[in-house]
Amino acid sequence: MLHPNFYRSRTIYSEIIYKMHSGSNVARFLVNETARSLIANICIYLDSYLDIDDVRSGLTIRKMQNICAERRVASRGRVFAFVKMLELSGYLESCSAADKRYRFLRPTQKLRGYRAELMGAIYAALDQIMPRGGYVRLGSDPAVDLQVMRIAADDYFNGILLLEWHQDILMFADRDGGYQFLLELLREANFFDEPHAFCPQIDVSLFNLSLRLGLSRSHMRKILNDAARAGLLCVDNKPKYKITLNARLLEAFDEHVALLIAYYADIIDNRLGVPRFDPVRDVTASEAKQTRAVKGDPVG
Repeated sequence: MLHPNFYRSRTIYSEIIYKMHSGSNVARFLVNETARSLIANICIYLDSYLDIDDVRSGLTIRKMQNICAERRVASRGRVFAFVKMLELSGYLESCSAADKRYRFLRPTQKLRGYRAELMGAIYAALDQIMPRGGYVRLGSDPAVDLQVMRIAADDYFNGILLLEWHQDILMFADRDGGYQFLLELLREANFFDEPHAFCPQIDVSLFNLSLRLGLSRSHMRKILNDAARAGLLCVDNKPKYKITLNARLLEAFDEHVALLIAYYADIIDNRLGVPRFDPVRDVTASEAKQTRAVKGDPVG
C-alpha cells in the first residue's frame, strides 16, 4: 500500500524534526503545542501581505486576537501574551506604519529561520518519495516558499483542517511539549529506522525525560494515561515505566507523515503554477545548449 521509499522519507523527516526539537529551545517555544504553532505561522502569513500604506494589511496584535478568537485557536488574552513574548524574545519586531496610530509587527529572521528549517524537512521528504524530485531546490526559492505558505494558510482560513495533524497525533500535539514527547518515545523504539511488524516495548525514565524535555513528570504521566485510555499505548509502571506502543499509534504517525507529504506535493505540483526543476530535463537541456554554442549553432 505504501510507496517503497516511504519509510526512507519518513526517516528523513522525523530525524530533522527530532533534531530541531531536541537541539533548540526555539522549537519548544514556538511549536511544541498546536495553538502556539498556529499563532506563529499566522504571524508570518499576515506579514506576507504587509503594505505600510494600508492599515488593513500586515500583522497587528488586534488582528491576531480577532483571527484566533474567531477560529477558536486561543483566547484574546493568550494571543496577546504569546505575541508579546515573541516580540520580547526577538521573534517579532516593530515596523513603522504610514499612519502612526497603527503599530505593525514583523517576523524577524529568527522566526523565519525556524519555518525555513521546518519546510526543509518536508521538501527533503518529498524528494525521496516523489519521482521527479527537485523540491528542496524549489523550496529554497523565497518567492516559491511564500506562495506555498499563502496557499496553505488560505486553506486554513477557508475552513480546511490542517492535514498535517492526524487526530490520534493531536492527543500529543495539543499538549505542551507533547509532540516532542511523542518523538522521544518513537525514537526510543527505533521507529524512525525501519517499519515495525510488531508493537515495540520500551523502558522509559520519566525523570531523565523531564530533564531533557523540560516537562514535569506529572505532565508526562497525564499524557501517557490519556493516550493509554485512547488505545494508543499500554503503560506498566511497576517497577519502572514500560510502555508498549500500539499499532494504532504507529499507523497514526505514518498517516500523519504521509498526509503531510501528500498535501504539500499537491500544492507544489498542482496549485503553485510555477515550473519545477527537473534534474533530468533541465540538466540535459542545459548541456545541449552548451553543445550548440560550442559548435556555433543557433542557441534558442
